This record gives sequence, structure tokens and C-alpha cells, in this order.
Amino acid sequence: MENNQYFLKRRNRLKQWLRIRLGALQLIHRTALNLLWLFVGLSTAIIIVLKNEFVEIANIPQLIEPIFNVALNVFVILLPIIMIFAVLEYIGELTARRDENTLMVAFSDKDLRNGCPILINQRKIKGTDVTVREFYSNIPYDVWIEKKEAIADAMNVHFVEEIQYGGKGNNNGKIIVIKTAKGRKPTGRGILYDEEL
Repeated sequence: MENNQYFLKRRNRLKQWLRIRLGALQLIHRTALNLLWLFVGLSTAIIIVLKNEFVEIANIPQLIEPIFNVALNVFVILLPIIMIFAVLEYIGELTARRDENTLMVAFSDKDLRNGCPILINQRKIKGTDVTVREFYSNIPYDVWIEKKEAIADAMNVHFVEEIQYGGKGNNNGKIIVIKTAKGRKPTGRGILYDEEL
């Protein structure tokens, strides 16, 4: 039981870090999302103005005024940093939610016993309809190959290339890369009628 708790905490920390990383990568791949930094900048400016007004309005005793000012300055510095990480994690969560949920449909409960694959990158290849998705996964590669059609059905895509490993040199067994395009391609049915009749 204690081992399970340790595994869950470790996985949640890893998932949170990968969400922040995914959010940062989405800002690179989808430049329109960078408008969110206006919100962070505006919020920071409002906090600074409110801090200055609060210091003027508050009747703080001379004895604790230096400590109060230091604490307030630390708060003003930390809040924008926390907001930046929160925005990145939120973008990552919104990006990953749909793909991860559809993968849960494609894999069995036995496959998912060590957790659902975590989306770590998603990008479109310019000039094509191809989307490249990278997942951090404890599911073995051969299970991904075995469930390839179920994954395609669940995501409503067709595979452009074979499922492969990711990472530097494409040799990281924990990272799975899939390249897909929208829509299912109908399977070939062969000859539907015989001309000899």
C-alpha cells in the first residue's frame, strides 16, 4: 500500500512537470496562445499598484514595517512566477485532456494498470494534415502495436507512419511517437463481385 502511494505521488509530480513542459511547447507551436502573457503582465501591474496603495492605506507599526515590506515584495515577485507556471500547466492540461481520454478507451484496464500515457508533445507538420504526438508511457511498445487499430478508431485518425520510440536517437522506451492524420481510411475489401458470372 505504501509502495502504491509512493508510485502515485511520483507519477503525479512527473505528470505536473510534463504538463508544464507541454504548455511551454504549445506556446511555441501555437503562437496565438502567447496573448495569455498580456493577462499575466496586466495582472502583475495591477498587483504592484494595489501593493503600493495598500502600503499607503494600512497603518503598520514602525517596528514591523520593514518585515511587512519585505514580505509584500516577496509576494509581488512570487505571484507572477506562480501565475506563469499555472498558465503553462493549464495550457498543457487542455491540450492533453482529449488525447489521453481517448487512449483510455483504446487500452484495456490491464494495460493501464501503471497509468494512462501522458501527452508530452503535440505538433502539426507544416503544409500537411499530419499531427505528431509524443507520449510518456509505461505501456510496452508491442502493446501499442497490438492496439494500433483501436487507437486509430478511438482518436478517429489513420496512421501515416508506424508507431515508433521517441527521445534522442529514437531509442527511449518510455516515449512513444505516433504520426496521424484526421479521419479513418476505409480498409480495402478486395473484389466485391465476380466478373465470370
